[in-house]
Amino acid sequence: MKTGDPNEGHDRGSLQDNAIEKINNFPKILKSAPGKTSEELLYDLQVHQVELEIQAEDLRQAHLTIEESRDKYLDLYDFAPVGYITLTHTAIVYEANLTAATLLRVDRRKLIHSRFRSWIDPQEREIWDHYLVNLLRTDTKLTITCMLRRSDGTVFPARMESINLTHTPHNQSIRVVISDISDLKKTEDELKESQDRFRLAIQNAHVSVAIQDTDLVFQWGYNQQIMQNEEIKGKKDTDLFTQEDAHHLIDLKRRVLETGEEFHEKMWMTIQGKRKFLELNLQPIHDDKGCITGIGTATLDLTEQKQIEDALRHSEENLQQTQEILEAVTKGTDVLIAAQDMNFRYIFFNQAYKEEMKRRTGKDLLLGSSMIDLFEGDPQGHTVQEWRRVLQGENVNMEVEFGEKGKNRRIYHVLYTPIRDTQGMIIGAGEVAYDVTNQVLMDEELRETKDYLDNLITYANAPIIVWDPKYRITLFNHAFEQLTGRTAHDVIGEKLEILFHERYLASVMDLIKRTKEGERWESVELPILHENGDIRTVLWNSSCIFGSDGKTIVSTIAQGQDITDRKKIESEFRLRAFEYEKLNETLNEEIRQRIQADTTLKKTLSLLHASLESTADGIFVIDQEGKISSYNQNFASMWNIPRRILESGEAHTVLDVILPQIKTPEKFADTITNFHSHPTRESFDMIEFIDGKIFERYSKPQIIGDVVVGRVWSFRDITDRKRAERRLVASLQEKEVLLREIHHRVKNNLQLISGLLDMTRMRTEDKSIYSILTDMMLKIQTMAQIHTRLYESKQFGKINITDQIRDQSKALSNIYSKEGHEITCEIQPNEIFLPVDLALPCALVVNEILSNAYKHAFLGREKGTIEIAVEEKDGCIRISIRDNGIGIPDSEDLSRSNSLGVKLIRTLVQHQLKGSLIITSVQGTQILVEFPYLVKE
Repeated sequence: MKTGDPNEGHDRGSLQDNAIEKINNFPKILKSAPGKTSEELLYDLQVHQVELEIQAEDLRQAHLTIEESRDKYLDLYDFAPVGYITLTHTAIVYEANLTAATLLRVDRRKLIHSRFRSWIDPQEREIWDHYLVNLLRTDTKLTITCMLRRSDGTVFPARMESINLTHTPHNQSIRVVISDISDLKKTEDELKESQDRFRLAIQNAHVSVAIQDTDLVFQWGYNQQIMQNEEIKGKKDTDLFTQEDAHHLIDLKRRVLETGEEFHEKMWMTIQGKRKFLELNLQPIHDDKGCITGIGTATLDLTEQKQIEDALRHSEENLQQTQEILEAVTKGTDVLIAAQDMNFRYIFFNQAYKEEMKRRTGKDLLLGSSMIDLFEGDPQGHTVQEWRRVLQGENVNMEVEFGEKGKNRRIYHVLYTPIRDTQGMIIGAGEVAYDVTNQVLMDEELRETKDYLDNLITYANAPIIVWDPKYRITLFNHAFEQLTGRTAHDVIGEKLEILFHERYLASVMDLIKRTKEGERWESVELPILHENGDIRTVLWNSSCIFGSDGKTIVSTIAQGQDITDRKKIESEFRLRAFEYEKLNETLNEEIRQRIQADTTLKKTLSLLHASLESTADGIFVIDQEGKISSYNQNFASMWNIPRRILESGEAHTVLDVILPQIKTPEKFADTITNFHSHPTRESFDMIEFIDGKIFERYSKPQIIGDVVVGRVWSFRDITDRKRAERRLVASLQEKEVLLREIHHRVKNNLQLISGLLDMTRMRTEDKSIYSILTDMMLKIQTMAQIHTRLYESKQFGKINITDQIRDQSKALSNIYSKEGHEITCEIQPNEIFLPVDLALPCALVVNEILSNAYKHAFLGREKGTIEIAVEEKDGCIRISIRDNGIGIPDSEDLSRSNSLGVKLIRTLVQHQLKGSLIITSVQGTQILVEFPYLVKE
């Protein structure tokens, strides 16, 4: 139910008549007493003082009505401090609230369908009949004061404000608001007790008084706030007011001097450059003989009251609709919503907010409660300093955490926003908070998992490297730093070519490019260039990392083993074999050197044996006849082979111990068989044990000269490394799922808020509120689109900003093109990817710029074009938005503008994007946003 303005029904004459009636009851002042002119002026001021008191009481009643209107509609209607009655055009009661029934001391069921005239005191029914006739002839609110008779026969003074409604379900009805003014009567009696109180009140009232002679020259004047007597004495109206206002005042005052009648009028005037709404009271001044000797002026400043009345009227018209919307939007949601006035007192809160405040402070929250009192003694509560920022027009977006970690911990994402009236004045502050505790906890857990994985890779013993599809290095662990003598800081982002010598570069890159086609390396030797120029031979295993679709390769990870020393040993083996061959050729000729050669041979064999025993690998050597030539102790330990079997010299007995331990014995046996057919073949593979162990197996023929005399087997236990790799892959997949879920939930929450705002926006008829809700909805939609892209993207770290801008322009076009504008948005098809920390503020900036263009650039035009270009150049992102609209007026300096839209754009560009903003207006408007961008993939 919409409540009327309690002051709106007062016509000026009724107020003055009531005031004069009260003054007439005061002790009379003799006209023959000295100082008659001052007494008459005092009499006039007393009249205005009483009017002020009546209006002050009206405003107080209006304030109470507005306060209580914040409760639900039924409570507001039934338990209002005033009685509400709805009459038919024949003055039959067909609707009444509990307050009206209480005032008349009658059961509401008996009040319904009764003739309202029966409740009027019989002595005043004729006044009521005249009042009713006037109501039926106009749709303007009318006010009457009369005596009402209760069911028990007692009477009380009441003020009734009524309006005739012609478009209602009952065709024609009358709404009546009844106020018991017994307290006003009592106040009037108290005011009559002392005239001195009114004389004192005149000094504190916002009333200007003055006396002019018949030539309209000021003889005396007083205005507490603007001018004193010495400033206006001897001057005329043309010296104090604008030419238009002065001529109007002179005409009115001459009419009073000519007719000798008092004159009252409300009017707008300009005083010292400010427009004020004044109530002007002109009264002729008579001498003892009754001749007019001048004119007395009393002026009451009603500017603030006028603004309050307008604001109240507007608020009352939308109050019920707003209340219904708020109830519908906030009912059942876990989002905390509240609003406070300029005195830090709550004017609205939803049930979720009330319950949370009860949990935190132990206090029950009521409308009108002080926020300062609520959080008194709470070290985690709001501070007055924070709210003053909001009440000064600043939006505050922050995270607030309550409780200790692990104990009742809650984290809220809070948005504080100033609330403005239709004139743009701040009248309070709003607070919206939603629980992000689970999201923050997941983020913290993800960070811990990421740190663990990063440390696992970074400090692994084996060299590990990762590169993207453009062959740029994205990960370089400590082991690789030791291998190459380079730091990760120097190579991250560089091409893989820096790791290889020029003479190997072409062949190595051909091998690496095969990984882009999905080829997986099991054992590939690559020469790695050390910073000092040395070449290190590394045995590589590689694997491709695919995107969420399981097909797109997003990066390649490779793990290596430095086999430079092993290659040197192999080279020594070949060298020694060559020496043995030469030694045999010269043995017959150098018999004398046999002892020396035997000694050299023993030394070589000793070196070979020491080398075999010192290596971490298990080494096993057999000859062409299947006899055991050599082995080291690591081999026996790794395979748990008894010494007696190894000392038997038969390789097949060793094979009988090995085969039962592995998962694929047939494959192992087939490999040995193939080596008999291809004795010069080398191989590298992995062996999985039944108990879960994993060995690397490397096989190479033993060659003396050109003759294969046997085969060397090398085994390495890589169980721990493989398990770590599997845990790494599983953890990465889990992290990807968690990130996708987080973005999905954030997107859903933002879409929910956007939907609620859209519902509110479509139901409001106030264009300014509609525009504000539209802007808020678009901003939230922009953030939701970002999270949607992150959720749907194969890569969570970056977003295609061009596609994002294209979606924003479609959303804006759907909203604003319906308002009579045909606006075309052209976007250059450049694909630019931005990280999340740049994409979000960038999208918000584009949203503000496009919104301003749609709303303001094409005023008075039916068609228009907006051109958008996004490009990356020299490490910077440049966004150009140009329209062919009406341009920016020359009188408006946007560099100093304090408008919310421009201020938001400037803040996002300068403080979050660390960029620059250039605005030009030539044949339209062009806005150029440029900010630095460090490529990280």
